[in-house]
Amino acid sequence: MEVVFEARNQIQPAKELSGTDRQVMHVLMLRGEGGVDLELHQYVDPPAKPKEPMNHSDIGSMHFMLRVKDIRAVTERVTALGYELMAPVTESKTIPGFRFTYFRGPDGMMVELHEGLCKIPEGVKAI
Repeated sequence: MEVVFEARNQIQPAKELSGTDRQVMHVLMLRGEGGVDLELHQYVDPPAKPKEPMNHSDIGSMHFMLRVKDIRAVTERVTALGYELMAPVTESKTIPGFRFTYFRGPDGMMVELHEGLCKIPEGVKAI
């Protein structure tokens, strides 16, 4: 992905979003193939309140997904950086060539990696 916009120590005046009058944050906007954008925020002041990581089934949990070209190579890099996969790379039983796994990033948020296009074959019911 390419950096489109990066700003450090920006003031977010929207108390309705952050719960504070003047949230200081870093913002990074990335653009991938096909015009896909990913915006990342890091809250600097007041600092974020640490919480236990949520399970996938907990209301309010979230994750983001990255489509990769070689999931085995990417997971090797992820684990070499010290992150542990939450489950082994799994291949879909109903979508040929679709593989996925999850790990938790440095803040405990779930990150999904997937390889292949998620095209549901005709006659297969998606869940």
